[in-house]
Amino acid sequence: MASFPADDDARWVLDRYPAALRPAVLAALGSRGGFSGARLWRGEADAGVFCLKAWPPRDASASYLTSVHALLQRARRHGLPFVPEVFVTRDGGTFVEHAGRFWDATSWQPG
Repeated sequence: MASFPADDDARWVLDRYPAALRPAVLAALGSRGGFSGARLWRGEADAGVFCLKAWPPRDASASYLTSVHALLQRARRHGLPFVPEVFVTRDGGTFVEHAGRFWDATSWQPG
């Protein structure tokens, strides 16, 4: 049986990000009907509304996320506002490994 990350895990991960991303509000969204096994939270903080994602245990790797995040960051730099902004951790990374999953935080995008 799969182990699902809890709100305590989500808050632990958010402590690895700058204070502006530590939310006053953090709402667990579960998988929102998706089949990937990812778990999502919607947060509201000084940095704005954001999405915290716990990637499925077997579907992400450090090299994969590094590549995806580099593409997202490049798209944002080139003026594509519909592409999510990837938030950087306090240690300069773009993801956190915790509780057997990789986690990332991005700006909340409508749709």
